[in-house]
Amino acid sequence: MIWPFNLDLGDGVRLAWATAQPLTAIDDGNVHTVFFAETEGVPAQFAFETNGPAIEALTGQLKPAGNLNILSHLKPGVKVAARMQLPDGRALQLVVLDYKSSLATWKGAFQDRDRVFLTKAGLALDGETLRLTATSRDDLKVDIYPAPPSLADNGQNLESKPDGIFQRFAAVAPPTVKSKATFALVQPAGSLRKIPLGTIEQPVATAPLDADFDNAAVWQIKIPADVDLGNDPLLRIHYTGDVARVMLDGKFITDDFYNGRAFEIGLRRHAPRNSQRRFAHRHPAAAKERADLYG
Repeated sequence: MIWPFNLDLGDGVRLAWATAQPLTAIDDGNVHTVFFAETEGVPAQFAFETNGPAIEALTGQLKPAGNLNILSHLKPGVKVAARMQLPDGRALQLVVLDYKSSLATWKGAFQDRDRVFLTKAGLALDGETLRLTATSRDDLKVDIYPAPPSLADNGQNLESKPDGIFQRFAAVAPPTVKSKATFALVQPAGSLRKIPLGTIEQPVATAPLDADFDNAAVWQIKIPADVDLGNDPLLRIHYTGDVARVMLDGKFITDDFYNGRAFEIGLRRHAPRNSQRRFAHRHPAAAKERADLYG
């Protein structure tokens, strides 16, 4: 986290201190907006000198404390928290995003101007084109400030709705695709490996060597022939074990150290090859393996 002291917010407005992290700033006409992120578990507060511009608290409370005005009891979100009217006619406003929203914040040039975006999807900007990618259809939406006049998806204008200072656009949901991969046990697991500890100050378990995989369980996974690899599907493997390796045509392509989450492999990059994969993993006890394919 970064908490500011004596931060120039622009137009000569100085923030004495804050218990929130500055993210970015953007202009829209004569309005200058500064975005902050809530520090998880810490109430956001802002301190301004009393001889500065008058502050209108739109959320929370504004109280004097000595030579400072303290803005507190804010409810982080996408609405404007405070606004200041400046002598030259411009306005300065603060938006304090909640912690989760701050992690989904992007800024970039789109349609000939800088904009701020909120989306859980992957975001790519290319001139007049905005591209969202996500493993969940529900994440194919984006909040934009300042909002463009319109957005179209495959020639269809998208409806938008206000979301605080932003406008929210939802892409046309693609058709649901869910296929089932098949798998078969090729080799059962042998004896458990002895795990030596490293020699650093705090000994930790060492990763398995290539020879350790000779005793690993081996599974063969076959991808359905009708899967459209152009949609960039993921092979999602659920397993319990120590570490997993994926081989394709006898060649190593990726691995995964077990952390309780599904092991995901993008299939489009391997499209020129055949659709069979060998999956080897070590496991401390009998485990359930499942391979699901999601578009």
